Parts: sequence; structure tokens; C-alpha cells
Amino acid sequence: MIDGLHVNNLLSFAAHSTSVNHDLHLSILNERLYLLRKAQVPLFVQDARDYHALSRILTDLNPQVIVHLAAVAHAVAPTRTLQHI
Repeated sequence: MIDGLHVNNLLSFAAHSTSVNHDLHLSILNERLYLLRKAQVPLFVQDARDYHALSRILTDLNPQVIVHLAAVAHAVAPTRTLQHI
């Protein structure tokens, strides 16, 4: 998983900790990280807008498939988005 950790992560959450649902958001974020570790999914912290840095990571990983999920949470029908994979 390559993530710039700008949205929905502990770093951004700590900077904006005035959320009404503070405990819920913190629990969700911690569970996300726990599940990634449990599934042994490596996390590469990299902003996808940095083409050269992202290219280096992708070259090293040599993935068979890439699924770009940056806007799926805001899509009208996110399940339809994943049906084309």
C-alpha cells in the first residue's frame, strides 16, 4: 500500500483533534493500521503526486495490478468502480 498519509490518518487527525467523534475516528484509524500489519501489507509513505518517487517505489515493487483508491470514498457508487478490476 502506498499512502501519502495526508487524509484519514493519525498525523492529520492529531493536527485537527477537535472532531466531535474524536474517539470513534481514533479507533477507526488505529484499527486500519492494525489490520494492515496483521495482513502483513507493507505501507510505503509516499505522496502519489511525486511522480519520480512514486515511480521508484513501483519499479522496486513491480506490481501485477494497481488499484487507485484516492477518490473511491467520495464516488457515487464506489462498488461499481471496483467492478472493472
